[in-house]
Amino acid sequence: MDKNRFSKSWINSREEYDKYSRSNILLERMKLEKKKFTRIIDLGSGNASFLRWCYFVGLNFDEMTLVDYDKKLMNDFYPKTKSFLSKYNIQLIKKSPSKFIIEKNQHHSERIINLKLSDLNNVLNEINNYDIISLSAILDIASKKLIHDLFSLLSNKKILYFSICFDGTIKFIPIDIYDKYIISNFNQHQSSDKSFGYALGKDGIKYATALAKKNFFKVKTKDSSWYIDSKNSENKIFCKLYLDTIYKALRKDHMVDRDMLDKWYFTKKEVIQSGKINIRVGHKDILIET
Repeated sequence: MDKNRFSKSWINSREEYDKYSRSNILLERMKLEKKKFTRIIDLGSGNASFLRWCYFVGLNFDEMTLVDYDKKLMNDFYPKTKSFLSKYNIQLIKKSPSKFIIEKNQHHSERIINLKLSDLNNVLNEINNYDIISLSAILDIASKKLIHDLFSLLSNKKILYFSICFDGTIKFIPIDIYDKYIISNFNQHQSSDKSFGYALGKDGIKYATALAKKNFFKVKTKDSSWYIDSKNSENKIFCKLYLDTIYKALRKDHMVDRDMLDKWYFTKKEVIQSGKINIRVGHKDILIET
């Protein structure tokens, strides 16, 4: 997965949108058995936005292991999470470069956070040491082999949680005559070989749910789409960043008409700047119980 790096600015800018878009599908399941699922492994954790979301929604756990191969993002975990937890009057204590403790307080007992700098493929044999296996915004860039390997290793009574899974839907208001062409090409790009096999792209949701049912696992899905506007400066920045992810990807594709792409891109930038754009990016959350 060496070529699939995401910039820290993109990861940080999307966190607020992920935070409010994630469904309550995992939280509702956890409420049924409060003490059973206490150990979590977060595969492709980035700088730990999923951990911070757990605090935001009040999802309890005893231990979480964060796994990512991007050292810059992993190094960002401590300062960003320490600042975030301070708002809750909670202290994050560094015990070693790879082990942290979240202090006890009146609401929660002490929690252990482990960091593991590694490619996901190299830790799949460890997943059954945990109760919940979480993967955020990864399913569309994953290969069939990665997902197949993950499923084949799962033991009984585990929860597999895929969140913010792109479903291929992007809707712009106002509509542009080039929208369908651009979105179609972007979805093709998302299914290209990203250095570790052809990515599942928008078909990831269908593939993962079908494989789960084939294994007789329980499956639930729920909407977790982004709804973005450009009514304020913060939203305008994110709109432009999202637009750039599409434009930069397609600009490298020699099969895409450059003139159409440029016209679409610069028209969209003008609409964003005017504060009149609305974008829906389709995502789903998937909860699988073995």
